[in-house]
Amino acid sequence: DNPIMDSRAVIADTRRWLERAVIGLNLCPFTKAVLTREQVRFVASTAATPEALALELAAELQRLADALQQHRLVTLHGPGGVGKTRLALTAAARAPRPDGTWLLRLDALADGAALRPSVARLLGLAAGSDADDATLARALRPLQALLVLDNAEHLDGLGALAAALRDAAPSLAVLVTSRRPLGVAGESLLALDGLALPDEHSRDAEAAQAFD
Repeated sequence: DNPIMDSRAVIADTRRWLERAVIGLNLCPFTKAVLTREQVRFVASTAATPEALALELAAELQRLADALQQHRLVTLHGPGGVGKTRLALTAAARAPRPDGTWLLRLDALADGAALRPSVARLLGLAAGSDADDATLARALRPLQALLVLDNAEHLDGLGALAAALRDAAPSLAVLVTSRRPLGVAGESLLALDGLALPDEHSRDAEAAQAFD
């Protein structure tokens, strides 16, 4: 096997699915908008990726895909800036589900009190501020979907909510990115120590660093 040729194939394959992402995937409107804004930067940074990094990215994607096939609550954890968000969005786009991928960015939330209203708004529920676990569970229960909760480390109560939604909706998978594990029962942990980024002086470094 030729690792150089294999890595180039990974890069080409990644570019192809990224270019199709907002057209062919069943995504909720907010997630589709996020991918629309960010996929161009991701394509650029991936295209500039050294061969060794392309192979590393492919290996991490496979680990995450395997975890999501075997578990319904997966936490991708590691230090800030190592590429957790990028890896999560990539995995979501490569394995679409019948009712789509739902992405909730948590970094703007000040505390756990805003969690349930934010999930309710994401799902299009009318009275978001009054949403409780039972209301959210009823909305999610019929869905065969992936819920991505991004940048969760600063929110108390996130683990309990993620586990409650997983338990209430049998066809829902929850993928969390965080600097630390949630610490709840049934959580599958996947550590990400860091994907090497392009040289900081290259034109694509800022694009790559924008992911997490």
